[in-house]
Amino acid sequence: MAAHASEETEEHEKELERVLKATYYDFANPGSFGGIKKLSKITKVPYEKTKQFLSSQDPYSLHKGVRYKFLRRATLSYGINELWQCDLVDLKHLGKHNNGFRYLLTVIEVFSKYARVSALKMKTAEAVKNAFENLFQQAKPKNIQTDKGSEFYNSQLKSLFQRHSINHYSAEGDHKASVVERFNRTLKNKMFRVFTYRNSYKYVDILHLLVKSYNDTEHRSIGMAPSQVTREVEPQIFKKLYGFLEKNPKVILNKGDLVRISKANKTFRRGYLPGWSDEVFRVTKYISLIRLHLSCKT
Repeated sequence: MAAHASEETEEHEKELERVLKATYYDFANPGSFGGIKKLSKITKVPYEKTKQFLSSQDPYSLHKGVRYKFLRRATLSYGINELWQCDLVDLKHLGKHNNGFRYLLTVIEVFSKYARVSALKMKTAEAVKNAFENLFQQAKPKNIQTDKGSEFYNSQLKSLFQRHSINHYSAEGDHKASVVERFNRTLKNKMFRVFTYRNSYKYVDILHLLVKSYNDTEHRSIGMAPSQVTREVEPQIFKKLYGFLEKNPKVILNKGDLVRISKANKTFRRGYLPGWSDEVFRVTKYISLIRLHLSCKT
């Protein structure tokens, strides 16, 4: 009897490992090439067993990141396609492995966290404009936030955005487009785990699957997968994202005050460097986040 029970236990352990392996190495699966918690939730395999499995897998253990938690200001968005954050990821060193594709135009829809990615061979104004034109066939935002690079600030993109009545801007300070930057880290983490698994730097053939995996994975901040977000659930997602705004902070600035923008978000910056912007700004208006929150729900 004892021997029979032992055989059943061993068979069960093998089945769990088979399920974990099949899920983790399926490029399009929401549990693929991610962390312990997501894989455990997708497969229904106990957390400790999942942790034990991933610890033995090179694509996970070799690319396990170190998390640093910093205090950041919230990026506000009041609904689907209210705001896109966009960035250009430089992967020139991988171009020869990917048919000459050297850049990724990454786009995150800030409210739903839905991601879109276009592979580019060049980062010229023409190439970036064409990529945006293709994206606008799928969806179109009211606002686009980017960095101040010339690939985003040129006459061709300016004309395109104006034609579609899109407001294009860049943030001051070091906060910038933090949502898309976080997505970039997630995507690159998946990519490099795939590189280890396949022993190859090729990604262009499975890029769409990695993006699909991300969009179909439950996002902690909204409590559902980005691909599941619809207009009907906007109110509950807004409350989940920005419910903390109901606690109205004390106003410490007044109209007419002169201020500088803090560089404090660079937590590890050298202490002897200036901690504030060179430019001085004048406060012209105080906007209550509470009023914005309430007006959004009405």
